[in-house]
Amino acid sequence: MSSNRSTETLGSRVGSLGQKTVWDQPSARPTGPEEKVQRWMSRPELFNTHATQLLRGGRESTHYVTDSANTDAKRAAQRLALEKTPQVRTVLAIPAGAATPPAKVQPLSDEKGRATRMGGGMERTASGPIPTRVLKEYW
Repeated sequence: MSSNRSTETLGSRVGSLGQKTVWDQPSARPTGPEEKVQRWMSRPELFNTHATQLLRGGRESTHYVTDSANTDAKRAAQRLALEKTPQVRTVLAIPAGAATPPAKVQPLSDEKGRATRMGGGMERTASGPIPTRVLKEYW
């Protein structure tokens, strides 16, 4: 009996996620041209991205990606003005033209208007369900 899925144990690097299920199904990627972007994310978001083959696991609202993410998570959190330090850097393939041209990231401020994350990196935005292939993961 043949199964349509295979299971890979990711061990300690996944933490509470335990195992990742990889479905052997046709790719959600478009038939047209693609472009490579990078995104820092949490381990659960990476799992959901693999499962749905959609950017950010199919969550709604604005999606943020960059052409070249910092290799250090703490530096990325500063440059991209992220509220939390991310866990996994990824290289993704998305449909060409799905994201806006790069724009400078503005500082993240607290309730008193003080900058808590300086920003200054470059980000691109997209919205809606964006078909995505995870090309590389950096833990």
